[in-house]
Amino acid sequence: MCAKPADHLGDELRHEGHRFTHQRQAIFEEMQKQKCHPDAREIYDIVRQRLPRISLGTVYRGLEVLVKLRLIRKVKHGDTSRFDANLSDHYHLICSCCNQIFDVDTSVLTGLNTQGLEAKGFKVNGHKLELSGLCSNCTNL
Repeated sequence: MCAKPADHLGDELRHEGHRFTHQRQAIFEEMQKQKCHPDAREIYDIVRQRLPRISLGTVYRGLEVLVKLRLIRKVKHGDTSRFDANLSDHYHLICSCCNQIFDVDTSVLTGLNTQGLEAKGFKVNGHKLELSGLCSNCTNL
């Protein structure tokens, strides 16, 4: 999954001027366990099992710090934000009915060619692609 190990979290936070807290550690560790793309409320519900006194605001702020440090990614779809701990190159399929997000390996689009852009003086250093449609569950409704 190419996620960063939790034992380096403190170093990453301190290097960027952030405090290392047990709340941020719990948020990060729980994100690493996710196979889906939870929103802040879902992470809050999970972390709250470990830290019953944590607030939703602390989870929101913790997730934003992790995004800023590039330890997780934010996936925005419309006015909804979800989070992804999978830092490997991949694309997202987003169901326009249930809003579920699915990871797709980049090999599905092998014909992506950036040489034409580079010939025009634009150096590509990354890209993201999100495809929308209906997942198999929603197609069968």
